[in-house]
Amino acid sequence: MTSRRRICLNPCDCCIYGHHRWLARRQRGGNIAFMMVDVEGIVDPAAVRQALTAVMTAYPVTLASLGISPLRLRPFWKLPSSTSDADVAAERAHVYDDLRADPDATARLNQLCTRRYGPDWDLSRGPQVRLEQYALPGDRTRLCLRWPHFLMDAEGAQWFLSELGRHFDGTNDPSQSLLPADDPSVEVLAQMSPLARVRFMMRGLSAQKSPARSQVRHVVAAPAQRVESYQFLHRCWRGQDFERIRERAHQTMPPGPALYGRYLAAIVLQALDRVYREEGFDTQEFAITFPMKVRITPPGDEAISRPMTGNFLVTPTLVVDRGKVGDLAALGSDIQMQLQAFLEVRGDKAQWALLEAAALIHAWFYPALFRFAFAGAAYSSGFSYYGEIDRPLRRFAGAEVTNIWGGGPSTTPPGWNPVFSRYGDNLNLSLTWTRPHIPDALAERYANFIGEFVLAR
Repeated sequence: MTSRRRICLNPCDCCIYGHHRWLARRQRGGNIAFMMVDVEGIVDPAAVRQALTAVMTAYPVTLASLGISPLRLRPFWKLPSSTSDADVAAERAHVYDDLRADPDATARLNQLCTRRYGPDWDLSRGPQVRLEQYALPGDRTRLCLRWPHFLMDAEGAQWFLSELGRHFDGTNDPSQSLLPADDPSVEVLAQMSPLARVRFMMRGLSAQKSPARSQVRHVVAAPAQRVESYQFLHRCWRGQDFERIRERAHQTMPPGPALYGRYLAAIVLQALDRVYREEGFDTQEFAITFPMKVRITPPGDEAISRPMTGNFLVTPTLVVDRGKVGDLAALGSDIQMQLQAFLEVRGDKAQWALLEAAALIHAWFYPALFRFAFAGAAYSSGFSYYGEIDRPLRRFAGAEVTNIWGGGPSTTPPGWNPVFSRYGDNLNLSLTWTRPHIPDALAERYANFIGEFVLAR
C-alpha cells in the first residue's frame, strides 16, 4: 500500500464535504451518492466479498477514516496502518439479500434500497463504500454502491466498479491497473503561478451570473423539518427511444461541445416550468447546476492521470429567464451562450482557483462559509449528466452488465436532483428527492414531465 498515512481532500472534495457538514447541521441531510449495476446472472456473494476485499486492499483510501486536525487546514483521509483487515471491512461493507422467492420482489427491492438510503454516514471509521447485492427473479442481480460524495465523483465510482469487475477477469493485479493507487499528487493548476491563481480566483468570483433569491422561487420553502430519508426513482430509454433522443438533440441544439448535456438541461428546465405552472408557483428565473469535469494540467488522458478517488468537477450555474423556456431552440441557444462564456474566460480554472482559496478555511468553519457565503444563491433544481469511462464495466463475474446508473441528493430547497447518465445505448434518469419536504407524487410528476419532454417531437 501507499506509504502515505494521510491524503488531504482536494479543493473540490473540501467544498462537497463542507456542503455535507452544512446539510448535517441544518437539516440532518448529507451528500451520499449511489450507483446501481444491473447484471443478467446470479453472482455468488462470497465471490463479491472477495473481489471487494481485493479492491479495498489495492485502494486503501476506501478503508480510511476522515480526520480533522486542529492545525491542518484541510480534512484528510487517514489510511489504516495495514490492509490486513480488508476482508473484515469488506464484510461490513457488503450486504446480501436473496429476493428470488419473494412474491413481490420489485417492491421489496425498492423498500430495502430506500430504507438503506439515509443521510447518516459514519466517517469516523472505514470502509467508506457500501455495496448492496440483491439476487432477483429471472436470474438477475442488482448491485448498489453507496459512498460519501466527497470520496469520489461519478467517474471515480465507475472506475471503482470497473476495478471490482477486473477481479473476476483474473486481471486484479494492482500494478496492471490504469489508475494510480491513492495518488494525492494530482494538481489541476500545476503550471499556474501563485499570482495567476489569485487573478483566477478573483475571476471565479465574477465569472458566472449568480441566481438571486429575489428572482428564483422554490416549490418548497426552507425546511422547517429535518430530512427523514431520501427517495429516488429511475427511468431508462433505450433502442428506438434512445435514437429518437439523440436525433432530437442534434435537431434542436446548436452544434458544439456537451450537446447532450445541453439538451437534457433544456428538458429539465421545461419540465420545471410545467411543474411550476400546474402547481401555481411563480418565479422570474430558473436556475440549475451544470457540473462538468475540470481539465487537469498538463493536458493528457484524465483516466490515467487522476486517481480513482477525489472529485474533479466544477459547476457553472445556468440561469434562464422563464419567458425563454417555452422555445426549445431559443433555450438551447441561451444555454450554449452561458456555457461558452464560462469556458471562454477559463471559468473551470477560475472556479478551481476559488475552491483552492476556500479550502484554506479550516473545516470547522465550513458550515459558516456555506451559511453566509452562499446564502444569496437559490436553485430551482439540481441537474447533472455524465457519460461512460474509457473502460466501462461490461461483465461482472462472467455475467453481462445491462445497465449502470446512479444519483444523489441536493440541498432543500430545491430538494430534488435529476441525474442523467449514459451506459452503452441506454440513457438513464435518476431523480432523488428529500422526504418529507418533497411529496412523492410531486417528484413522480416531475420525472414524468421530463420523460414527456425528452421524447417530444
